[in-house]
Amino acid sequence: MKKNTKIITVAVIILVCSLLSGCQESSQKAKDTKKQNIIADKQKENSKVEETTQNENIREGEAKDDNDLTGTYVDEESGETLKVVVKDGKASFCLYSKDGEEYSDFKEKDRDIKDNYIDGEMSYVSKNMDGSLAFSSGSGGSWGKFVKKEKGAKIDFTNFNSSDRLEKETYQESDGIKIDKDKINNKVLKFENDDGELCFTYLDDDGSYFDEIVSGAWYDENGAPLAKMPPLNLWRKGHLWTGDLNDFHFVNPKGFTMDQLKRTNPSDDMEGDLYAIILKNITKEQGDDNMIYYGEDYYTGEEVMFRGKYSKILNGDNVLIIGQFIGLTEDDSPELDVWRVELCNDRF
Repeated sequence: MKKNTKIITVAVIILVCSLLSGCQESSQKAKDTKKQNIIADKQKENSKVEETTQNENIREGEAKDDNDLTGTYVDEESGETLKVVVKDGKASFCLYSKDGEEYSDFKEKDRDIKDNYIDGEMSYVSKNMDGSLAFSSGSGGSWGKFVKKEKGAKIDFTNFNSSDRLEKETYQESDGIKIDKDKINNKVLKFENDDGELCFTYLDDDGSYFDEIVSGAWYDENGAPLAKMPPLNLWRKGHLWTGDLNDFHFVNPKGFTMDQLKRTNPSDDMEGDLYAIILKNITKEQGDDNMIYYGEDYYTGEEVMFRGKYSKILNGDNVLIIGQFIGLTEDDSPELDVWRVELCNDRF
């Protein structure tokens, strides 16, 4: 009996030890699991806070670290400019060419911001690893390394006074052409974007093109253009013409001659140079679609031809024409695609 009691006691002790050991192991596992869950929750919370902070910085458009997308970005390689404005959680952006021309196909307004990505309909903007921006078209593919540009000081253009030049070199004396000095306008204007950055300069449109062109009022003493563009109304008349005053020529013996015009390659893409010519003694005849006009170049007497529907032009009138050279007729007379005509009967 004592032997059996001893065996039972030993068994009970072994069982109790096993239970104690199992409890300790289970307790340790529970502690480890709880610790791992706490660490995971903390990491998730930190990640959420970081993501929220980053999104808030971008959406608010405030200068916090590198998360502010609002600003003007320039691709130094292509010269293109990307403008981004973030307001009320929405981003608007537009891509501009090197010359400041807006690419209408790459303009988006009030688009969603997703972390470092601006969602657009036709085009998209994303942030590179180095903080620069990349531009993508709707057809796929991205390009550009657009780096944020600090705002520069505004350029102040002053009016150019040509009165001294008219006294030194006047067409009135040498060519017998009357010039109305009061109508000569030399004010240089500027076109800026919303950030106050210069896109291009152009000449004011208050004066007479005839007086300005004949007097050379669009150029300085060295013959360099005072602005990039001529008056905007004339530029717009040219439709696709680039409008650069370096591509504008007044046909006369002192500058761009009639012989040079004849040797020029005709324009067939609507983006060629513009030419201004004074024509006297206009005659006209009816063509298939438009009236055909012939006039004598004021300086050489050579015949020049153009077409159109100018109801105010009478036979015998004197005019200034502005247009593109499109080639020579059978008798080597220049023909122009004319965009503007000014009567100048009282100038001779």
